[in-house]
Amino acid sequence: GNQARTFAEVLAEEKGKVILVDFWASWCVPCRREMPAVQELQEKVGRNSLAIIRISIDKKLEAWERAAKMEGIEQEEHNYIIANWESSDLYQRYQIKTIPRYLLFDAKGNLLEEDAPRPSETELLDLIRRHMPS
Repeated sequence: GNQARTFAEVLAEEKGKVILVDFWASWCVPCRREMPAVQELQEKVGRNSLAIIRISIDKKLEAWERAAKMEGIEQEEHNYIIANWESSDLYQRYQIKTIPRYLLFDAKGNLLEEDAPRPSETELLDLIRRHMPS
């Protein structure tokens, strides 16, 4: 299972890769519509170069679990649900008022985009490729 980790710890685990953070929720239709595009990005870029971190802001654990299963992401390494979303550091730090919302970090862990293009838009792939460690 995924024991509680801080966001910083998760980012640190994936140093050396470009990191895409996907904020979503079971009830967010556009979020879920982007999920196949997120998978595609990872296949195009490769798991060694791109890490995907999914953070659900669902209030109900069961809703999150059911949606994660339906989307085929429940076995993924970085599939998290955030507790007390509105009072979390992440919410405050990145001012995440609406979802879907994507953050993009470079391989050194620096924030590149705090409101990155949607995965279904080609700009995101270009951005990722531009910052891939050579």
